[in-house]
Amino acid sequence: QKKYTILIFGCVGVAACDLYYNMPGTFIVGELQRRGISASIGGLYIGGGGILSVPMVPLFPWLAGIMSATDMARISSAMFMIFSCVQGLANQLPNEGFIAVLMGPRLLEGLPLAVMETTAQVLMNTAFPVDELGNAMAILSTVRGSLIACSAPLGGNLYNAELLASLKKHPHVRRQSIAEFCGTMPGSTTYL
Repeated sequence: QKKYTILIFGCVGVAACDLYYNMPGTFIVGELQRRGISASIGGLYIGGGGILSVPMVPLFPWLAGIMSATDMARISSAMFMIFSCVQGLANQLPNEGFIAVLMGPRLLEGLPLAVMETTAQVLMNTAFPVDELGNAMAILSTVRGSLIACSAPLGGNLYNAELLASLKKHPHVRRQSIAEFCGTMPGSTTYL
């Protein structure tokens, strides 16, 4: 039925955005430090998308007057993918370009993320009768929460597998194991 299709696409769309949005949190600071860039930029990157997502939610009723919720879902998905792909090119640039290409699209990611989340909820509220709405929203929340919980470990593992970093381009950078890192901490007397 149509309502289950909406539930599936809502879960997939919002969960994919959440997964991608939260995945870099585990490695972005290390990637910045590896390049000799201040780690404080990492904090701005991690929370950057939220800056524009907050004012977007109150603007949703205005957007709903201009286009349908399904059009908003399609457009916001496409925008999110474009902003995400552009960030993927950042590793190919020197530090100045790296920061600009990484941070600009990250800040803009908040716009489609907020629209996507709000649109999924609006579509589900429209598609499900009141007596089934609680279960549908619980499914959406469970899928989102599960993927958010998995996104940080997944991002860290992909980074460690060198699938999300261009470490091979920088042979002078030597990666430390956990034991080496802990052994270099102030006050440490033993290695793991």
